[in-house]
Amino acid sequence: MKAIIYDEREGPVLREVPAPEPEEGGAVLAVEACGLCGTDLLKLAEKKAGAVLGHEIVGRVAKTRAPYGKFKEGERVVLGHHVPCGHCHYCRRDSPSMCAQFKATNVSPGGFSEMVRVSALHLGRTVVKISEDLDASAACQIEPLACCVRNVRRLSLSSGDAAAVVGLGSIGLLSAQLLRLDGVRVFGLDIDPARLKAAAPWIQGLSDARELEAAAKGSTAGRGLDAVVITAGPADLARQSLGWLRHGGALNVFAAPKPSSAVFDLDMVYHRELRVLASYSATPEDLRRSAELISGGQISLSPIASGRYALEEFSRAVYDARARRVMKAILVPR
Repeated sequence: MKAIIYDEREGPVLREVPAPEPEEGGAVLAVEACGLCGTDLLKLAEKKAGAVLGHEIVGRVAKTRAPYGKFKEGERVVLGHHVPCGHCHYCRRDSPSMCAQFKATNVSPGGFSEMVRVSALHLGRTVVKISEDLDASAACQIEPLACCVRNVRRLSLSSGDAAAVVGLGSIGLLSAQLLRLDGVRVFGLDIDPARLKAAAPWIQGLSDARELEAAAKGSTAGRGLDAVVITAGPADLARQSLGWLRHGGALNVFAAPKPSSAVFDLDMVYHRELRVLASYSATPEDLRRSAELISGGQISLSPIASGRYALEEFSRAVYDARARRVMKAILVPR
């Protein structure tokens, strides 16, 4: 079968590799589509040895050795690529992405391939059945939306609150829609006019940080924002955004800015009781909630899942994503 494999000397290359066989209790999926995530781009930029590329996967069960009735060959599914144990110290405290099992598990060889092996652990906790009529480009966004579901849940905002989303790429647009579903008034910040236009149905988008701060304070009787969600941009913008927050507001780090160092005014954090929190990945429950939202049409993916590429076009997909020619590049193996 064909698969994109990361080679330490050549980088990502398309190769013919043996088709995987399912382990006891596991399965093999025929991949329908897999989104190119910012994490994949980061792995490529860092030239990470042994990198597994592709995890926003929708596929069909091709072979299974799962217990009878669990999953059947031919069923369509999405999955989370890491599996938390559900009972360790981290899992019991709603930090499953810090779980040792979570970090040790993955699919093989990665979603940018014709087939992937999923373990018995995956089938037990992070594989979700989906309907036949859900478009593959939409279905492969269930995993990234699940990450946003968890992040928004951890913010604990209420109807009538106000928040800003910094960076209006795919994660920013998904986050903005989730916040709107919770009744939150959302502002957005991005320097790209095309992305501001794409976000216009859900937010008041601005390209200047000072204008955003003024608009936010003007709409909240001078209080400021309940939360700022950082999905992109320089690290220094995170420091600057503390001034946009109300007393007790939350700075939400939902990306890995480059460079990653930022100097905060800790006196401001202390005296204004500001919160700084991050969210890295989704729980199995968030994955199921995400599938419900996308299947039910509550989240619009039309401005996001727009670029489709064959495996042979992987380099072009990476280039287009980095150059912002597409909001989300989706690899379609077959």
